Amino acid sequence: MNKSIRESQREYCSKATSQKNRKARQTATKDFFEYLLEHESEYFFDIDTTEDIHDGYVNRYINQRQDDDYSDATIYSRVWLLISWLNIDDSKINWAKLKGPNRRRLDEFGFLDHQEFSQLINSEIHGKRHQKRNEFAIKWGYYIGSRATETAEIKLKDVHPEERYVKIETLKGGNDRKVYFSRYFARQIEDYIENVRSGYKYADKSPYLLVSEQSANALSQTRLNTIVRETAKNAGIQHYYEDAKENKRHSVVWTTLRDSFASNRLRAGQDLYSLSLAMGHTTTEMTETYLTVLDEDRKQQAEKYSQGAPKSIEETAVDAY
Repeated sequence: MNKSIRESQREYCSKATSQKNRKARQTATKDFFEYLLEHESEYFFDIDTTEDIHDGYVNRYINQRQDDDYSDATIYSRVWLLISWLNIDDSKINWAKLKGPNRRRLDEFGFLDHQEFSQLINSEIHGKRHQKRNEFAIKWGYYIGSRATETAEIKLKDVHPEERYVKIETLKGGNDRKVYFSRYFARQIEDYIENVRSGYKYADKSPYLLVSEQSANALSQTRLNTIVRETAKNAGIQHYYEDAKENKRHSVVWTTLRDSFASNRLRAGQDLYSLSLAMGHTTTEMTETYLTVLDEDRKQQAEKYSQGAPKSIEETAVDAY
């Protein structure tokens, strides 16, 4: 890929009207470059200018990122930024694949209980030569609850095991935030940094917590999703469902770890406002969706504790009938 493409990308990001928009542009263009390198490699090095990137590349990007279990809302917002940068006519984009509500339906939220998470961690971790790093990445998603895009950008300087918190740069609006973790996970972080990360060739040159094996760059959002998705398949807990637009989706992806983090915090008694801050939500309304897990718990408890209770007149009459 020609240097002029990179220069065009940097210029596009620099012209953003706000820090939030700049971050969004950087994330979208970086993810598109990663897609081109991984899935369009035969053409990648022949691209000289933005004019060489036509709508076909963008439409194939949409298809691939849906296969990678990115949410339609994420793909939608990134594609708008991409076509703005590349000057592609929006009528040539296959928007029909992305129609529907931006938010997931309630039945699309997935939660791993402690037994399922244990099964996931104790299975064959995806990535034979990098199992310890990838296992730590899965634990990070479960115990910290950061988005895959945010996790990829976590830097060593932002992680504080002694004080048991990590500072996360929020990429979907809102303020940067602190997420606190347990002493148990603080020890897990220290062990990873000292005994796993230090063994990577580019560890000293990389500022990132989850460093790549091939360069000083961080692991990509796509790679993180693949690690979770394939490990869940190895663990025998991977299933498929159809989303609101009848697209086939994996049941266990990175977002499942984030959903599990939220449900576990609510079950432990964390209040909604504090959880919304930890999740990086701009309003508590977004966090309220997770209250459904408490509703299910209450239903199960009601069923469990009513089994030994005296029957009502109506129930006795039904039994007699």
